[in-house]
Amino acid sequence: ALPICTVVLASGAATTLDIDNTGLISVKVDQATLAQKAGVDNAGQIVADGGRVIMTARTARDLAGSAVNNSGLVRAQGIASHGGEIELTAEGGDVTESGTLDASNPSGAGGSIKVTADRDITIAPTAQILASGTTQGGDISIVAQRNLAVQKGSLVDAHGARSEERRVGKECRSR
Repeated sequence: ALPICTVVLASGAATTLDIDNTGLISVKVDQATLAQKAGVDNAGQIVADGGRVIMTARTARDLAGSAVNNSGLVRAQGIASHGGEIELTAEGGDVTESGTLDASNPSGAGGSIKVTADRDITIAPTAQILASGTTQGGDISIVAQRNLAVQKGSLVDAHGARSEERRVGKECRSR
């Protein structure tokens, strides 16, 4: 099923936004920005229940520390058969997650959360990454090209209520 809505926060010198004939949106940051304070930062609330939230930034390598930072709420909970999707992607900088990413589904299968960076990812003690569902757990994928730090106190949860299933993504590793 197609997402009900899509919210995109993107940062870079050039960005391409494509909408196909079904209304599905894809975004690509084509060119890195050279700005010292570049990136995407959410300290508020982004709610797209039944839809997708994409936070993506591409910065010139080593100019920005944290290219994607979420200290607020990003919620794309599932609605009936529409599972939520959340993506945080950084190129040229780090991802810092200290808020809540919520793609859980109170009436079906959990959604999906993907966090990727070509540098470091920090999951702070206050972070909650949730993709649980009442019928089946969702998918959480956290992939850092350098260091992945999941700090004590953080919660990464993709359980399914009908079973004791617990999955933390297909990949949760640091290279």
